[in-house]
Amino acid sequence: MLSALTLDYVRDWDAVFCEFRRLLTEEGRLVISVAHPLADYIDFDDPDYFETEAVTMTWTGFGEPVEVPTYRRPLAAILNPLVGSGFALERVVEPTPTEEFRERDPERYAELSRRPSFLCLRARAT
Repeated sequence: MLSALTLDYVRDWDAVFCEFRRLLTEEGRLVISVAHPLADYIDFDDPDYFETEAVTMTWTGFGEPVEVPTYRRPLAAILNPLVGSGFALERVVEPTPTEEFRERDPERYAELSRRPSFLCLRARAT
């Protein structure tokens, strides 16, 4: 099962992970990607790192800027609902930008090469 950059828009992850677990077989895997909690902490003005809170992001690069409501949360609020709903964490990846990205946007590449933007997790049903 794959959830790519969707969970950031959901406040309560306990129910979501329980439903993912219910749907997966014993051999099943869950792969998710979310905004990295450190990036969110850096990007928002004076957040309380330990709180899960509603925030608004401004997306640019797709024409006119778009205001997008989302949630930022600490690492524990990402991992604990996953493990608590019957998953065993298998892998954690903090992706870095590709060489193609460097060619297209060298300045942003340099920034994202020094700090995480996304967090990817793979877990197995237990």
